[in-house]
Amino acid sequence: MMLAIYVCLAFGYTAVYGSFGRSGELSFLEEPTAEQEVNEGETVVLDCKVPPGVVVHWELRGVPLDASPRRFMNGTDLVIAKVLHGEDRGPFTCVISDKRTGSDIASRPAYLNIKWLQEMVTIQKASDDSSTVVGGDLHLTCQVEGTQPLKIQWFRNGDGLLTVENVNTTGRDLVVKGLKPHDNGVYRCLASNDAGTAHSSNRIVVNVPGSQWARIVVVPEDTIAKPGSDVMLNCAYQFVDVIEWYFKQTGPLENSTRFSILPNGSLVVRSVSKAEEGLYLCVGIKADSTEIPQGFSGRLQLAYLKDPDNTTLGPFLDNDSMKIVGKGDTLRMGCFAPDGLPKPTVSWSNGEVGPILTIKKVSKAHEGYYTCIITNIADTKNVTFQLAVTTKPVITLNPTSVTVDEGNNALLQCEFQGSSKFTRLQWVKDNTPLRGHRFVEGQFSLAITNVVPSDEGEYLCQITTKPFLPVYSTPAVITVREKLKFLPKPLNTNLELGTVRKVHCRAQGSVPPSVRWFKGIDNEDNFPDHVSDINGTLYFNKVKLEDKGNYTCVAANTQGVINVTIEIDVVASPKFAILPQNPTEVLEGSPLMLDCVAEGDPLPTIHWDKNSNMKNVDDVRYKTLENGSLYIQEVQTSDEGQYGCTAGNSGGLKRYEVTLIVKGNDGYKMYGDGGEEQDSMLSKTVAVTLGAAGAYMILVIGLMVYCKCRSKRKKQTLQEVDPGSQEAGHSGERAKCNGEAVHSEDDGTVSSQNSQSSSHTYGKLVITRDHLTEMMVLGQGQFGDVCLARVENDDKCGGVVMVKTLLETRDEGVLHEFKRELDLFGRVNHANVVKLVGLCRDQYPHYMVLQYTDWGDLKQMLLATKGERKDKPKPPELTAKIMFSLIKDLCLGMEHISNHRLVHRDLAARNCLVSSNLSVKISLSALSKDVYRKEYFHHRNKLMPVRWIAPEIVSDDDYSTKSDVFSFGVTAWEIFARCDMPHAGCSDQEVVSGLLENGGLQLLHHEGTPQSLISLVNECRAANPSDRPLFSSLVIKIADIIDKLE
Repeated sequence: MMLAIYVCLAFGYTAVYGSFGRSGELSFLEEPTAEQEVNEGETVVLDCKVPPGVVVHWELRGVPLDASPRRFMNGTDLVIAKVLHGEDRGPFTCVISDKRTGSDIASRPAYLNIKWLQEMVTIQKASDDSSTVVGGDLHLTCQVEGTQPLKIQWFRNGDGLLTVENVNTTGRDLVVKGLKPHDNGVYRCLASNDAGTAHSSNRIVVNVPGSQWARIVVVPEDTIAKPGSDVMLNCAYQFVDVIEWYFKQTGPLENSTRFSILPNGSLVVRSVSKAEEGLYLCVGIKADSTEIPQGFSGRLQLAYLKDPDNTTLGPFLDNDSMKIVGKGDTLRMGCFAPDGLPKPTVSWSNGEVGPILTIKKVSKAHEGYYTCIITNIADTKNVTFQLAVTTKPVITLNPTSVTVDEGNNALLQCEFQGSSKFTRLQWVKDNTPLRGHRFVEGQFSLAITNVVPSDEGEYLCQITTKPFLPVYSTPAVITVREKLKFLPKPLNTNLELGTVRKVHCRAQGSVPPSVRWFKGIDNEDNFPDHVSDINGTLYFNKVKLEDKGNYTCVAANTQGVINVTIEIDVVASPKFAILPQNPTEVLEGSPLMLDCVAEGDPLPTIHWDKNSNMKNVDDVRYKTLENGSLYIQEVQTSDEGQYGCTAGNSGGLKRYEVTLIVKGNDGYKMYGDGGEEQDSMLSKTVAVTLGAAGAYMILVIGLMVYCKCRSKRKKQTLQEVDPGSQEAGHSGERAKCNGEAVHSEDDGTVSSQNSQSSSHTYGKLVITRDHLTEMMVLGQGQFGDVCLARVENDDKCGGVVMVKTLLETRDEGVLHEFKRELDLFGRVNHANVVKLVGLCRDQYPHYMVLQYTDWGDLKQMLLATKGERKDKPKPPELTAKIMFSLIKDLCLGMEHISNHRLVHRDLAARNCLVSSNLSVKISLSALSKDVYRKEYFHHRNKLMPVRWIAPEIVSDDDYSTKSDVFSFGVTAWEIFARCDMPHAGCSDQEVVSGLLENGGLQLLHHEGTPQSLISLVNECRAANPSDRPLFSSLVIKIADIIDKLE
């Protein structure tokens, strides 16, 4: 009876709380692997991961497994210690049960492919053996079983035997025909397979009698010796004149500090160590014999005993060196001896002999320390554990339901009796364990600070004492009286002149409030005909200038009245009235006016930059006029370049770029008057003529070389095999993406056609290095430097691009990642994803050329909005609508990437680009070595952005679309947090630990963050990948949020 109770506890124990997944149906988080290879005697773990609230047991061939020290559950996994081939092949199934409905589900069957080799190998003589006389036949069989193929080897005195002349080795048999004196000796066999090797436990001595040669009388014995001891090997012959000893092909041995040869022929080996292990050959020599000397061997082995490890005791201990057992249960603890020679014996400190310690009807009197004693002639090892006995907890005070006002504190109490040292109290709300800094759990209480409406629900306390099932209190309901408040609180806003706009004011309370708008200090509610107030929403039918002013929203119900006043400003976004000609040409030394006049309300501020750098127009020769035009006092050749005029006000930004070309007055340097000038002109004429002829020749030669190189390169491109198809590791990547419907493209091409088209596409994108000018280093990434450059090509003239360099390397991981990024940006074509502009791989370093934007990376733009910018135009105010628009662009780009079965792997604000029209493009600069090195952390010998990535990446390197969704959630949080560091108060190691142990740390949102954003982030950052939404559904959800912000 007690054994049956123990089985239930050992194989049914689980924490019964939480949910069963979204559908409420039973499901596995991870099923056991269908087949595993294992060697007999090893320990194996069959995984079975399930949601909380599910009871688990294991079955073998459809029958529930009995508890034993060798097969036991560790959590929900099944541990099999010292696997046996005859008992543990399977099939094993993990069965989960819902005690509320009585339903259960079995996992797929799991089989163990056990490789084994019989430990006891013996040699037997066949019935027709006649090896006792000269000319007889020797017929031996090596008796052994094990996993095929089995290899059998035969030895005589340690020398391997092959099939030659009278010796035949076939399968497990050895046959020696017509025995002669030179066939005398000690015969042994050795069996081997994938599971290991095993020597025969016995030996056969062949001693053909005769007086014409030395005849053995005492054969050296096989001996196992304790390290440091002295060992005597006896040997005696008849008809012998000399006895000699040999060891490892050396000898004859002589008396020394290591060896002593006694007068009777025996050998003494002193202070045995590892160096003295092996076969010792005793040779008898008869002086007048024509036969070869006779030799017989004995093996000397060193005794040993390995140290115990964490698998020596089973079932596994609960806490360090402690085993917790319920009062009245049966304890069966196994002690599995480590390898040793000779085989060690096992006993217990309480007097029990054998590997299993059994205590029935455990009581408090049995508590204490128990030691397993493992011994042989080499050593004695001890393994100790502490036995703790617990009682089932009993709840003495159940929590009671309370009603609390929003913003106040709530207190629930729950008291119990039991083994407090081994008991844990956990509070559960709506079947979910409570987490968060507002929930303060005391020894017998739960305090909730600053109660919010979402805290309303059913609470119960769960008391868990190992090894018993949890005990639950009766439920208590917390009812929250919601206070009257704006949700969200209206904010100051700008309305574009002439547009149709809406301004929302929403309020909530325990009773639905009425909401109205008023304008001005007189609280007028008589709005013009083009303005209407409908249930708290102001509708502007074509905004007019007179609509600007202060507006007050008033919400009222039986709880009271609240109001909020906002300022509405009417603005006109910048528009260019006068622009310079593009391109603009000017003579060197002349003054120049680059016109840039913009209109808008308020009047836009204008700033200039040269080649995307405002510092380039800080020279005293440059002057920005009041109307915004740029005046250059005396143009120099260094002034050539791309000039950008950016006009900005609170309504937004507009930008225009113009190319400036500087020319000399006549192309020549001027001299003085008279003959010198004429001579100079003549010289110039000759020089021009010769120069033109030389230039023509150089042009012809250059064209010939170019055409030849281009033809050769084109031929190489056509013949080139897609480098990604030759890289190792693709199939391995897919194996890591357990069960995901969408995988990274680098886990193998979708089809061979994709691979071929990829190679063809890259061939078309080849550009030469001389097309890349004005390169400027941005930082350093995994492959090498990341630069900005200007690309000048037939199809791409003057555009700024990002160049990722690949240094020469044989690191397959680096090459694989470079190819993966090529596939990522080369195969997609979307407005919110940067395009692959070209490749440059004629020599190292190789260049990957990607699109860039005028405002650069998104992180820097967000950081710029955090502070005041007095010397430069202030970026537009990032309203909730603008920030959700940025998030929507990100989501659209990631949806397109996922639809192409590709995975980004490093989505973050630092790896996205933003343009002056506030549109976002997904990129991958990955400046992990310098600029953003603090945002990466070394884990498993890799640089990982651990604050952005999903828990399955940290634990299993499992990249998928669902892991990109997790990173998208963090990036959305970044946008509203203005690029604060996620989990800023925690170290990188703490973040990793949080991912591994709890599925991730909670992100702290800034005050005023919309609830819709908080819900979106939490949904994307679900610990279980299957609980995260698809990008397609996120696009719809974000669009709905933006519509509600209108």
